[in-house]
Amino acid sequence: MEERPFAVLAVQQIAVGGLDKAPMRRLWVDMLGLRPSGHSRNEAESVDEDILELGHGPLGVEVDLMQPVDPEGRPRVHQPATTSASSIPWRASGSRSAAAAC
Repeated sequence: MEERPFAVLAVQQIAVGGLDKAPMRRLWVDMLGLRPSGHSRNEAESVDEDILELGHGPLGVEVDLMQPVDPEGRPRVHQPATTSASSIPWRASGSRSAAAAC
């Protein structure tokens, strides 16, 4: 296994975006059993999100299922930004596998 120039200390949040949250809820809530813990709608950021919980306490992870309020508006939570491996700021030079994991 290739040695990595970083260590993952924890995962605090996972954000998943799409045009419609319903299929994502079927996967994350109905099939995988995550617990809904909240909801947020922000017109200015064009995001409607369901907040889910995976685990609890210091090892708990928040999973945000996001859909756009206005699919034509910005930012577009359903379209990931295109990021090249060379533009990831924490990536150590020469470590392609670390960047590919993003």
